[in-house]
Amino acid sequence: MPEKPVRRQNDSGKRPSRAQAETTRKSPPPARGKASSRTAKPTEKPSARNTNSSVRSRASGEKQERSSVREKRSERDSRPANVSSSKKGKGSKSSSKMKTLYIAGGIAAGVALLILLVSWGSIKRGMLLKDLRDGNDSARASAARELAEFGDSARMQLETLLEKNPENWPDTARQAAAHALVLMEKNAPAEKKLAELATEGSLQTEGETTPARILVLREIVRCKNPERFPSEVFLKNVESKEPQLRADIAKILAKFEGAESVTALTAMLSDPEADVWGAAESSLKKIITVGSVGEMVALVKGDNPQAATCAKRILAAMEKSIIPSLCEKTKNESSLLGDVIDIFLQMAVRAEMAPALNQALGSSSIKLQLKALDACGKMALPETYETMLSLVKSPDAEVRLALAEAVTASQKPKLAEGIHPLFADADAKVRHAAIGACAQLKDYTATGEMIKLLDHADKETKRDALKALAMMYAAPAKRYKGNMGKWKAWWELYSKQLAFIDGMEKSFDAAMELLGKDTDSSKREVQKILEKKIAEADEFIKSKDLCLEIKDKDGWEYKRFDHIYGLMMKNKYASMKAQGARKD
Repeated sequence: MPEKPVRRQNDSGKRPSRAQAETTRKSPPPARGKASSRTAKPTEKPSARNTNSSVRSRASGEKQERSSVREKRSERDSRPANVSSSKKGKGSKSSSKMKTLYIAGGIAAGVALLILLVSWGSIKRGMLLKDLRDGNDSARASAARELAEFGDSARMQLETLLEKNPENWPDTARQAAAHALVLMEKNAPAEKKLAELATEGSLQTEGETTPARILVLREIVRCKNPERFPSEVFLKNVESKEPQLRADIAKILAKFEGAESVTALTAMLSDPEADVWGAAESSLKKIITVGSVGEMVALVKGDNPQAATCAKRILAAMEKSIIPSLCEKTKNESSLLGDVIDIFLQMAVRAEMAPALNQALGSSSIKLQLKALDACGKMALPETYETMLSLVKSPDAEVRLALAEAVTASQKPKLAEGIHPLFADADAKVRHAAIGACAQLKDYTATGEMIKLLDHADKETKRDALKALAMMYAAPAKRYKGNMGKWKAWWELYSKQLAFIDGMEKSFDAAMELLGKDTDSSKREVQKILEKKIAEADEFIKSKDLCLEIKDKDGWEYKRFDHIYGLMMKNKYASMKAQGARKD
């Protein structure tokens, strides 16, 4: 059995190296007990007993060595931390140096990281500014948003780019810089600077704003809340050379109420660009007040057709607020109400005009009354009839004349009945207008008074009255001409005829009302009424007092009589038939 090599430990308590182990394995172990300088001969063959003894001896030695090693390790581990041997002292010094190096390295890394963090803002801004200058539209927009988050640390650079442009940046990049400043919503210095740039009065050339001003304005008018900037920012740029910028400003001014905004928008109504004056008109409709009506009226009377049309539409949109307010104005402002009435009349505005017209008709201003009468005649608003007719007693002949003309223009016969007192007016023009109005409107209730005028001292009035009678009654006019006596006799008979036809009509209406009850008694009553009136009509037709007009089938009297008579006959037989059916 080959001998098992024995691992030995050196004096320091450590395991031998691989070279030492190889040497130990090749060389025989020294004899135990007494020291011997001789070694066994390799050719000598030990006996079995000696061999076993030697093996046991070596195994026991190895066991003792292992035990010794364990004891040394246990002793070393059980030593206190503050107790160190001379050998351990060397290791501790080495470990302390390593710790010092580690700490120093950590501090250095921390300082480097701190420096990096401090300088990262500048590095990041530089990268964003590079994107702002050289990037595409998307990159510039993104860079502007990120630069806005830097606040004051980026503001100065952006302002410098807009004002001085030291590096000659392209306009698109500078506009992105302006956009970044606009996005700094909570940065008061940036907002103030933008306002200053937008309202600066310096001009590059006459009539042309500075590039910085244009770039800033473009961004301000397109930001989410442009009204957070003072109105002066926009008011000082309403004459910008860029149409789209002017249109945007016109839209924004709708958010600033006040006389300055109204004045600026009023001026923009004359702008040659449709987008601009259209935006100005829309904005004015939102913020204009009654106090600015005068400006609109001035535009309507002005030489610019476009501005006049816009002003008319704006006034029409203000209709409900203008009329009550103007009606409360003093006499000195009555002309303004008259101008508004004229404008509304041109535009056929009707809904809220009655109060204004009544107010004007009752005014002490003759000029205003005349305008109101003209409007009343053309609009024919029933709410104004009573106030109109009250002017028949006006002390001014021009007003009475305008009243007669307004009645003619209204084409309402009911109004004609109210101007009969003007037949006896002291002014010949007024008499002429009143007689003509009643003639044109076929006011048959005026016949008797016109016949009386045939005996008037004024020849013109006589001629007017005869002409009016001829317009209403052609056949008698040919027969009687200017003979007042014959006209009076005719009128007496004709009045009876008209009264009879009116009575027939009333009786028929009463019969129809009874017929609607649909009872036996009501139908019998209807039958009696109809039979009585039909018998009276038959007798009337045979009467010698009957006027010739009732026999003229082209005359309205005949047509009216024939219509009522036919209805009565029809319902008489219908009623009789219904009664017969009930009896069956």
